[in-house]
Amino acid sequence: MSEKNRERGHEERAEPLTDNCSGCNETYELTTNNSRIYTFDDHPECGFIYAVCPCCDYRTRIHLDSESIQSARNTGLGETITPETPPQIYQGWLDMKGIKLVETHELTPRLEETVRKFGSTVNAILDQDPELFWQEMNDPERPHTMPERWI
Repeated sequence: MSEKNRERGHEERAEPLTDNCSGCNETYELTTNNSRIYTFDDHPECGFIYAVCPCCDYRTRIHLDSESIQSARNTGLGETITPETPPQIYQGWLDMKGIKLVETHELTPRLEETVRKFGSTVNAILDQDPELFWQEMNDPERPHTMPERWI
């Protein structure tokens, strides 16, 4: 076993892994000739084995948890480690897990102008009497409700 494998925590070779091909329904062994492990430093949870069925040439990505990735390493499969997860791989992993990310949108020029004007209005109020603003915000006697025009 090489020194690099020992540093990564690789153990002695384990039992070979197999996959049931979705293309031809045949079971085949994952070997260095038809499979490779891919892991990513920024999202280790997105690690997978890329396998090619030797019977029908069907290609598949097998996503695994970190323990299963370690087991795959122990079988002697080659590994490619990259610092960043490609966006399509990350999105595929999110889709597989059913995770929806919050969408972000750019502001339109009109909304940017509205926000700028609001900010300058707030600054003008604070410039006039900053203590008044904070006193009213912290006054326990005043109910903290929004004015009707804000609703």
